[in-house]
Amino acid sequence: MAIPDTTALKIGAVVVVGLTVVAGFYQVEQAEEAVVLRFGKYHMTETAGLHWAMPLVDEVKKVNIQKVEQIPLNARMITEDTNIVEISLTVQYRILEPVRLFAESVRTRSYFITRHRKCLASCSGWFKNGASA
Repeated sequence: MAIPDTTALKIGAVVVVGLTVVAGFYQVEQAEEAVVLRFGKYHMTETAGLHWAMPLVDEVKKVNIQKVEQIPLNARMITEDTNIVEISLTVQYRILEPVRLFAESVRTRSYFITRHRKCLASCSGWFKNGASA
C-alpha cells in the first residue's frame, strides 16, 4: 500500500494559518479606542497601537473618542399662551466610554434627538411669548 503524499495538504494548512494570523492584525489610532466583541459580546477595550484579534471570532469596532459629534435640532413649539415659536439648537457630545455604545442597546444619535425633543416640548409650554427664563 502506497503512502499518500501530504505535501500539498501541509502547504495548504500553512497558507490558511498564515492568512488567519495576518488578517487578524489591526491598528488603533491615538484618538481612538477599539471595542473587541467576541461572538457578539464585549470582550475588551484596546487603546492606541497594533493589536491582533481572531478573525471570524472577534469583531473590532473603533470609536474616535476625541471627536465632538453634533446633532442639529429644529422644532416648532406652542407656548403656554398658544403662540408658535421656532427653536433651533445644536447638541454636541463626545463618546467617553465606547464600551457602553456597543454593550448597551442605546442608539446614541436617536437617543439624544428623542430626549432633547421631549425637553424642548416640555420647556416651551412654560414660557409665554416674549418672556424669558
